[in-house]
Amino acid sequence: MNKKILYSICLLNAMLLSSGCAYQSFDLPQHSSIHFEETSLEAGDMQSDNGFAPLPNENNGISVYENQELGLEINYIPGSQGNYIITRGSQSQEYNIGYEPDAVESLTITPWDSNSLFLVCHLTFADKKCQRYIINSEMLSEIMIYDPLETAKARISREIIENNGSLCLYINQESTGIFADQRETLEMLGHNIRPLNDILFHSEDGSFLCDVPLAIYENEKIGFIRLYYEFDGVGMNCINAEFLPPN
Repeated sequence: MNKKILYSICLLNAMLLSSGCAYQSFDLPQHSSIHFEETSLEAGDMQSDNGFAPLPNENNGISVYENQELGLEINYIPGSQGNYIITRGSQSQEYNIGYEPDAVESLTITPWDSNSLFLVCHLTFADKKCQRYIINSEMLSEIMIYDPLETAKARISREIIENNGSLCLYINQESTGIFADQRETLEMLGHNIRPLNDILFHSEDGSFLCDVPLAIYENEKIGFIRLYYEFDGVGMNCINAEFLPPN
């Protein structure tokens, strides 16, 4: 595993997890999101075997993440049971995520909106748990959002409609392209449709969107649910959902 990515993850996790808000691949539509590079700080001979760089003139912090594009730095507090401090400009926040740096398996940071006010942190841990957080990049505060996977589940509506003499499974009033002679077959398939973990946050025309892939038995991908969000000043609220077949 890339340790640079690992360290960034932990730090970002820390920021995100502190507030307690928890929070998933076929080809999705093109979008304007940018993946930032995560790099660990270099400290010459001071850098330890595991890649952490001790902060100069400080004994209580280890710099584990730096992103020059964002002007963001995260420091791990050794022996603190998973406490981190995130700093950007004059803003600084301490977060507890309950994971040590070596327990973070991967991390990505993606701006949700075009002006990068909202950042999406996606964390995967060694225990295979996955968490996502939305943060305000200026205030370093967490933006509340209900788990998009759970939102997608709740927003899926299934219907069986006769189409050209055959029965077709529809999701949110859109055809899935799945046909069968027996209604029972389509009902069974419909109830086994699950959202996948490879979700995508992006924005279009000022709208905040999240695309959640759907599959039957978590294997046969059939399309995705697009969730439309609106920011109310505190959190992101899902105001609409539509089913879109794969391109």
